[in-house]
Amino acid sequence: MQQEEQSKINKFSYYFIKALEFYTLKKDILVKISFIINFICIFAFFKIPRGLVSWQVYGLYFLLFSVISLCSLAYLFAIIKELRGKEYSTGTSLKRLKKKAGTLILSSVAFGGVSLIGILLFILPGIYFASIYFLHNCYILDLGESFEDSYEASKRLTKPFRETLFKYFLIFALIVVATGYVFLSMMATSGSVLIVTFALSFFGSVVILIYQRFIAYIYFDIEYNETNNKA
Repeated sequence: MQQEEQSKINKFSYYFIKALEFYTLKKDILVKISFIINFICIFAFFKIPRGLVSWQVYGLYFLLFSVISLCSLAYLFAIIKELRGKEYSTGTSLKRLKKKAGTLILSSVAFGGVSLIGILLFILPGIYFASIYFLHNCYILDLGESFEDSYEASKRLTKPFRETLFKYFLIFALIVVATGYVFLSMMATSGSVLIVTFALSFFGSVVILIYQRFIAYIYFDIEYNETNNKA
């Protein structure tokens, strides 16, 4: 039984290579919109005016995070639809987001907050948490699950692959950190804060799309068992 369950998961290289093809989408307008809005929001994170009171700053952070989440999830919705061979449009993507906006934002804030705390305290607990519950938004978008049910489904479906997924997320995080460090170090040689901020916003926007595609392919294999050891 364990061997049968493990056959649903491909190698890390398969998922990562697929994730790097983040620009390939039938409705490529969603890629462009998501990237541009995410770029603007990340850039805005670093340009919040000084002199604002705490609640205003945190309110802006929450607003920017919510916009990034919803734009990225429109892209995730489209990927899942394509993997399932289902028809969709920009309109249907936005309609699903509108219908589930509150649940998706709450879910993203909870997931992001706990993962970040885990990473700040000690990187491994954060990654372990992420490797258990990362499918939460997939279930909300794809199957219309509630907040509680989406986390429960992710916990249940990832249980047979816990060790493998933890390794995958750790490798993914290390690749992102290493690549980001090299990329930003190169940009820092310019001596311009604006260039570094621009580079960080660009890099972050790309990573967000890569991550969404990464989890979409894993979700598809786990939920629909369509993988045949392609890698």
